Amino acid sequence: MTVMLLAPVALRAVLSDLVDAYRAETGDGVETRIVLNPEVPRLIAEGFAFDVGITNPWYVPDLVAAGHVDGGSHTALGRVPLALAVAGHGGGCATDRAAIADCLLGARDIAFTGEGTSGRIFREMAAQLGVLDRIEDRLRPMGAGEPIRAVASGRCAMAAAPLTVVRATDGVQAAAICPAELGTDIEMSVFLAARRSEGAARLLSYLADPARDAALSMAGVERFTLPPAPVHPSPQ
Repeated sequence: MTVMLLAPVALRAVLSDLVDAYRAETGDGVETRIVLNPEVPRLIAEGFAFDVGITNPWYVPDLVAAGHVDGGSHTALGRVPLALAVAGHGGGCATDRAAIADCLLGARDIAFTGEGTSGRIFREMAAQLGVLDRIEDRLRPMGAGEPIRAVASGRCAMAAAPLTVVRATDGVQAAAICPAELGTDIEMSVFLAARRSEGAARLLSYLADPARDAALSMAGVERFTLPPAPVHPSPQ
């Protein structure tokens, strides 16, 4: 039986490597569908037949409440910093607020994913840094995967993208990695469909295993811990 993994674009490259290793180790079949983060919960809510899903953790409670997701399986996978990418190799990398603001103000144009999580938090960050109004006319919203390709091809000078995407793309580098204090880390969690399928729990356990930490870290993903679920008092 083949397990269907539904996951976001930001994790495409690292999941490809991990799934290949999982197939080789277990002999299990895995099919993947890669979409924008907000598309994951939408597809699940519409009845898409998945076995293991990955998306931002804030979407999961509603999916559990609607009966689509096994709430007991909800597990932290990793968080991905937002980065500002430019063409080239081996340059310096800004990590503080002032330097990141300067990067944005100095860019000829800036591509970002118009409908994705990274695009939303990029605009929120620019507003927080007080530069959004000053760069608005240089912003270039694009479809999934397009911003980083626009930089690699020279069509745009800079792209706001998950660090995983930057590290997986030849010919680009991170001019800035946004610190966690800016609230730009993109958290991802993994979970099972409410209807359990053979092999799904095995794949989830493989992805969540600390043995994957080094591979995830090299790709730009750092582990984190989900906050405990709220405890509701029993009716008296």
